[in-house]
Amino acid sequence: MRALWPEWLEKRKSVMRKAEQARVRLNLGRTGLGLERRGEPRVASTVLTSMIKLAIMCLVVAAIAAILGFGGVAGAFVDIAVWIAIIAVVLFVVFLLLGIFAGKKASDALD
Repeated sequence: MRALWPEWLEKRKSVMRKAEQARVRLNLGRTGLGLERRGEPRVASTVLTSMIKLAIMCLVVAAIAAILGFGGVAGAFVDIAVWIAIIAVVLFVVFLLLGIFAGKKASDALD
């Protein structure tokens, strides 16, 4: 009877090797927290998207807390969601203006 253990172990090593290669290709590191590709900076829209997702999650937690009768917690989470949304909008406007002005300067320099 042939033992299945070595085959299983080899498959697992192969899968782990492929995952490590993908992690290195995407430059995610061991924790997998980064979103940028190798050599490219993190895009501002990714940060803003995650801020909006965080604000929506806070609103969902606030709704659940309000349904369960935790009014103080619900109010706090609504305040947090509002502040995160305001910061995301301000950052969006700042990056939009920077992109417009930097684009004009770059096109002027190329002409």
